[in-house]
Amino acid sequence: MYNMDLDKLPRRAVVPSQLSAEAEFRTWLRENCFDRMQDKDGLEWQVSVATDLETAGQWSMRIALSSTVDAPTFLRTRTLVADEDERLLSILGEHTIPLCMRPRVFRLADESEAQGVLAEELPRLRDELRGTSLIQLKRALIGRWVDSHHTFSERY
Repeated sequence: MYNMDLDKLPRRAVVPSQLSAEAEFRTWLRENCFDRMQDKDGLEWQVSVATDLETAGQWSMRIALSSTVDAPTFLRTRTLVADEDERLLSILGEHTIPLCMRPRVFRLADESEAQGVLAEELPRLRDELRGTSLIQLKRALIGRWVDSHHTFSERY
């Protein structure tokens, strides 16, 4: 029922409420394996898509990637190296770090255009994640987290 083929569109044409539309959309993402994506380093990212009516007839759609990661996962994905990043690992301790990438924003003429944009963008985004190492970006996000959650007066 949920696939990318234009010949096999969902059977139900009318969605009775916003809540059921969102549930239907999350099911479509999950069944097409677009709810989670893995980067080249092996870290799994959650995909969230939001649409908003900005002005009369102008829609905005945001595709965002986020993940919540702990120190063992950073080691497993080689974002951090045990010998070189010993102090940083001790600062992280048992904390889980929320990682969020800058969302991709699309301006749409109408809501129906979103399906076509998603059909093109989600596979492209998945391929980009699989083809690019994000270690430097993740290290920068770890640094921001440390800066925002610790003060200079604390002892590590």
